[in-house]
Amino acid sequence: MTTLTELFFDQLAPEQKSIRSYKVVADPSHEGTIQLIKYWREKDSSGGLVVGRDIPSKAISSILSNLIVYEPISDFADFRVQHAGTRNYAHYHGDVTGKLMSELFDAEAFKYNCAKAKEVLLSHRMMIFEADLSQFGITRRTYEVVLLPVLAPDRSSPWMLCGIFRFD
Repeated sequence: MTTLTELFFDQLAPEQKSIRSYKVVADPSHEGTIQLIKYWREKDSSGGLVVGRDIPSKAISSILSNLIVYEPISDFADFRVQHAGTRNYAHYHGDVTGKLMSELFDAEAFKYNCAKAKEVLLSHRMMIFEADLSQFGITRRTYEVVLLPVLAPDRSSPWMLCGIFRFD
């Protein structure tokens, strides 16, 4: 059940919400993260997960709405959203497909997210972290976020798949 506080928080513009903390974790704990990593590993072991071929997929249909696909631009200086699942709409006040990561986050959060995305793509390793969203210094929501290197539809350009799973 959604509380009045949560409804109010959902209506705030992104700049009124802030990331209070990020904590990189070694192992996933959210079922959605676990499912996505399992699927990614299966595809990665056979040449890589390819956007447009392997995603969207019935195999992960229950979590597609939690995913965002990012394309790096300007030598990893920013990332463009190629697809954003519907569970992200409330947080960003609508579909963010086509927007830049730098437009979605405040300067500090963008710098952190951009650096982590670049690290994931250059190392070809996944990264899992917990993010706390706060309002007026009070934690309102905690998410588990997984960043995964994937391939663009051309099957050679590196893109990033981001799964965002809320802890209730």
